[in-house]
Amino acid sequence: MKLTTNFNQKHSEALQQIPYHMILTNLGNTKQSWINFLSCNDISNIWIGQLEYLIQSENDLVEWNSYWNGDLDELVAFISDFKQYKKDQLHASLTLPEFEQMYINDINNAIQTIFMEPLHAETIERIERLGYSNEDIFELAVNKRVDNAHGLLSYVVLQDE
Repeated sequence: MKLTTNFNQKHSEALQQIPYHMILTNLGNTKQSWINFLSCNDISNIWIGQLEYLIQSENDLVEWNSYWNGDLDELVAFISDFKQYKKDQLHASLTLPEFEQMYINDINNAIQTIFMEPLHAETIERIERLGYSNEDIFELAVNKRVDNAHGLLSYVVLQDE
């Protein structure tokens, strides 16, 4: 936690060197411009990490730029909605065999991808210890019985009751 705090403090100090109007001028040109914008506006690191995860390509950046309506007060809600939009797009086209191959190649990437969220290695390890098969994870996510990776942890508890 201390490393994160130190990083955030150094990042904030570095951003103070960039005039805000320059951040606004460059907004939308790069993922980093969005991170700077969110940081300058005291948006939680959770949401910064979420948007950083969602914008993985130039196409994602263009899509996000056209998705957000420009209202700073609703920015977090738009990030959440954009995550759901991207998840729905993925789930509509992803097949079980494709997910199984992703899971075999890289379980971390597979679980992060199907839930469209960055995850800590510890969360992935906890999910693995619960004994979910890749088919279980796929079915729970695509059928919207579990909304996020942490929901997998709760779902097992609820099924045992």
